[in-house]
Amino acid sequence: WRDSAQQPPALAALRHHLLRMGFSRSLAGEVLDRRPRTGHIDQLWTRARPDLAQRLVVTRLPATPSVPARFGGTGVGKPGCIARLAARAVQRGGAEAVALVTLDNYRIGAHEQLASFAELPGLPLRPVADRHSLSLALREFRDRQVFIDTAGMAQHDPRLVAQVSLLEGVAGPVHRLLVLAASAQPAQSRALLQTFGRARLSGAIISKVDEAHSLGGVLDVLIASGLPLVGLTDGQRIPEDWQEPQAEQLLERAAGLARRDPVLVDRGVGNAPARMAG
Repeated sequence: WRDSAQQPPALAALRHHLLRMGFSRSLAGEVLDRRPRTGHIDQLWTRARPDLAQRLVVTRLPATPSVPARFGGTGVGKPGCIARLAARAVQRGGAEAVALVTLDNYRIGAHEQLASFAELPGLPLRPVADRHSLSLALREFRDRQVFIDTAGMAQHDPRLVAQVSLLEGVAGPVHRLLVLAASAQPAQSRALLQTFGRARLSGAIISKVDEAHSLGGVLDVLIASGLPLVGLTDGQRIPEDWQEPQAEQLLERAAGLARRDPVLVDRGVGNAPARMAG
């Protein structure tokens, strides 16, 4: 409130709106520095949205034979993401153009969910345990688009980074995709990204958008890192609930979530004022 008291009312209202959306104080401050000092909150937000959209990098995965590999922590919906990507590839080129590889050899029954998805269209699924078996699988499927599934672990688990290292040096382009849950704490997403290292990653997928009460936190992490967004999942259906990223629409959805809950408090980034009991 002390920060808001030093700003014109319109800018203070926009700052409060950005923080309620889940954006960090630093990003909100950068946006405010480029805004006029007068105007209605809706006008200021309309002008600020393209600025934020330009900061959010969006891209698409190539449809040609390639190797998208997805990584992430526990419970972010990684199998569903890889299933949606593979299903879309099957729709484009048929089952004979797609293959699945899994590095998840740590958990009992880890292959079952992916195997049940692969069974219906008849996709080959190869479990691999080391770089040699991975190279053999990629050589076998060199004419297909190969989707690699990895184990979900805590962001501080050293085996998580070991799986990323396993893909280094293999033949062919590998697109390392980090899955970030929209419902997760921004601090958790930042820690996960730091664990992998920005230079090792090709892009990000936002999962569980339908479960999120706020989107600004995960968008703030992507904007700060410059990691491109390649898509998002917005439901349980495969492959229907997959969306190509459109920055301005995603930001407007984030704003809508903030408007829907007037006492929404962002997750550890900036707090909306609490209601006083009376």
